[in-house]
Amino acid sequence: MLGLKAIVIGILATMMMDILGYGRGQLLAVKGLNYGWLGRWVIGWKNLQFQHSNISQSAAQPGETALGWILHYVTGVLWAGLLLIIFPTWLADLSMLPALLVGLVTLAFPFLIMQPAFGFGFFAGKTPKPWVAMKNSLISHLFFAVGLYAAGWVSRGFIWL
Repeated sequence: MLGLKAIVIGILATMMMDILGYGRGQLLAVKGLNYGWLGRWVIGWKNLQFQHSNISQSAAQPGETALGWILHYVTGVLWAGLLLIIFPTWLADLSMLPALLVGLVTLAFPFLIMQPAFGFGFFAGKTPKPWVAMKNSLISHLFFAVGLYAAGWVSRGFIWL
């Protein structure tokens, strides 16, 4: 049952992250996330390429966008599962704090793993405006945290969970 809850909550939370991110992009002309780069990065692993000098200049790979989106949602499910494991009474109590903590912890991945691997440096330090990139990551992951909380509320209404 934990797995099914994680799948439902993770997918809903990731959808909320994407919908809010899209809306933010439309309202404020903020460029959206490129999940094709995530797919390109992972596809490169088969050739033992774990880091790019600048992933935006690396050759596009067949299927990278689809793979990137799939990985994005799988990651959301895994984080939802971790939330449910670390805070086993969270769904019954439904507090924003655990969702917010998990959402903030997820920032370690773009700041410390993905951005450096994509060639953008730790905390996007090699980009022209690192603070803008960091702010955008923070906002996206806060959207995920809000999504976790909202998905928790929604999933409580599913009698089969």
